[in-house]
Amino acid sequence: MSLGAILVGIAMLILSTVVVLDPLLKEGRRREAGKSQGPSSPPRELEILQAIKDLDFDYQTGKLEEADYERLRKALVLEAAQRLQAAEERDAELERALEEAIARKRVRPQARPQAEVRAEGNHGHGAAQPESVAQFCTSCGNGLLEGDRFCSRCGHPAAGEGPP
Repeated sequence: MSLGAILVGIAMLILSTVVVLDPLLKEGRRREAGKSQGPSSPPRELEILQAIKDLDFDYQTGKLEEADYERLRKALVLEAAQRLQAAEERDAELERALEEAIARKRVRPQARPQAEVRAEGNHGHGAAQPESVAQFCTSCGNGLLEGDRFCSRCGHPAAGEGPP
């Protein structure tokens, strides 16, 4: 055997080793990159659902005895029901808080008493404000001051004021 044949054999061995190991090394690097980014595991509810499906499949294929199947399935269904109930309670609490916030926004503010309007006076905003509430807006219920032609809240014309 000549030296050239030996060198060609060694080169082919090295090249084939690199070709075979390259995919394995890349997969290892991908896993390490995934770990550093933090694995995103599916929610526990999906894991329970998949476990129930797997359990049903194993029972149907004869891998589980009926007693074991019923015991395991009952435990998984109970956990799923508890998680579903907890999620519904969280949703109901969030919905209640949202409805309260909406109700607070919808409450029509009461007209300020005349004494409060007089006490505010000028506030450095030019001319003094009129001192008494003459009427209320027919659209939104906001208090209108004497001399107001439009509601300061919704822009609706004051009663008796119409288009020219």
